[in-house]
Amino acid sequence: MEGPTEYAALPILFKLAFGYPIQSAGIALWDCKGNDGALNFAKFLKKHRRTVLFLVDGDSIRDKEREFSLNRLEKYGFTEKDCLFLGNPNELEDVFSDVQWADTMNAEWPRTDEQQWTPKDVADLRSTGKFSKSLHTLLFQHSEQAPRKKESMVVQLAQRLRQPSDVPPALVKSFNDAIRVASEAGLRHWSEDE
Repeated sequence: MEGPTEYAALPILFKLAFGYPIQSAGIALWDCKGNDGALNFAKFLKKHRRTVLFLVDGDSIRDKEREFSLNRLEKYGFTEKDCLFLGNPNELEDVFSDVQWADTMNAEWPRTDEQQWTPKDVADLRSTGKFSKSLHTLLFQHSEQAPRKKESMVVQLAQRLRQPSDVPPALVKSFNDAIRVASEAGLRHWSEDE
């Protein structure tokens, strides 16, 4: 994983969605300490005939200068089939509903004016640029308990979810795609070893 948010939150969300740890599906997450580290590690794995799948923020596909743009990935020997794009339109934080965010905000980062956060407070941020940054800024301005780092927001939200149906469908689809790829890779490696 390129980022600490995904590395911390995805195992929680996977286990809630499927009832077993992500490693049990043959999926290994690696904290690569940034975009360049993730690309270099992926290149190493591919060179050693391992299957690599990127779960990439949706805005990466549109920006040719981004580390995980298709143009750059192709230079490293990867194709669009190696990527799962998540977030509508931009990033992991976007896949959670306004209600889920407002519930988490009220429980974890209450407002200093003692008002309740509403789904509308969250919805209004979705059109103001990068959603996660706008959300973090709002919390920092109006809550004494705001998370110090933006990365902890999704982790706290993930820890509050209770039912498999609480995991956003876009994320469940990406998990299912990753399970399929891991299963196919496992069968391929098993048959090569015989």
